[in-house]
Amino acid sequence: MTTPDGRPTLTPPAFDSALAQPVHAAPTPIAAPATSQPPVGAPVRRAWGLYIWVGALLVVLLVVLVGYFLEAIGPVASLLGAILALLPLAGVLWALRIVDRWEPEPKGLVILALGWGAIAAVALALGVDLVLLLTFGRNDSELALLLQSVVQAPIVEEIGKGLGVLLIFAAARRFFDGPVDGIVYGGLIGAGFAFTENIQYFASAFIEGGFTQASATFFVRGILSPFAHVMFTAVTGFALGLAARRGARLGGALGPWLVGLGGRHRPARAVERLRPPG
Repeated sequence: MTTPDGRPTLTPPAFDSALAQPVHAAPTPIAAPATSQPPVGAPVRRAWGLYIWVGALLVVLLVVLVGYFLEAIGPVASLLGAILALLPLAGVLWALRIVDRWEPEPKGLVILALGWGAIAAVALALGVDLVLLLTFGRNDSELALLLQSVVQAPIVEEIGKGLGVLLIFAAARRFFDGPVDGIVYGGLIGAGFAFTENIQYFASAFIEGGFTQASATFFVRGILSPFAHVMFTAVTGFALGLAARRGARLGGALGPWLVGLGGRHRPARAVERLRPPG
């Protein structure tokens, strides 16, 4: 192709596209809506029934536990034990928060799980201790202490904590999606249990040996083994989380729950119950 004066041009010739469509009419304009529609969000679902009933139970048991601690170890020692027990609890909660950062659990269930471990599971363990004491009397023999550490404590305490994980699974199944959720719920319950148990241990150590023994007990339980109960109950939660990932309901989750109760090893129990000599 050339220009009018005969020189060649680099402009390509214009050809109609083979895909071009003839224009029959102008497109119909789309009128904008008079008012913009607000976005429709997903409905907020809460486990109100679980919060109300379990919350009421925890309040009643909390009153009983507070009375027990004030009567058994006194207000001063109880307050000191609670202050010391808050320190490892804060570290454990920070670690669980990191685990839960990708899909945070509802705050209500977080509080409920922590409260179940700190109140209900402890009340169950103390209740069984009281029944055994009334049935068999006080026995400080080595065999009795061995049975308490190897049989009673693992079975009663782990069932008490594990019931909390199973309760959340059954009553708030839509918030229990997989193993990570189970680890978080189980870890929170274990952290709550360790908090209340530490109050008793630290207060008793203070009564028996003053600040020296209380500091030594705090080092053993608060520094060396703050995640003991957390790991024990997290195994139960992990097993239920696997069942949840497979779509199991309560009936199908009982087997994994029992496996989770027996699946954690307790070699640290001896360390966990150590007390420095007075």
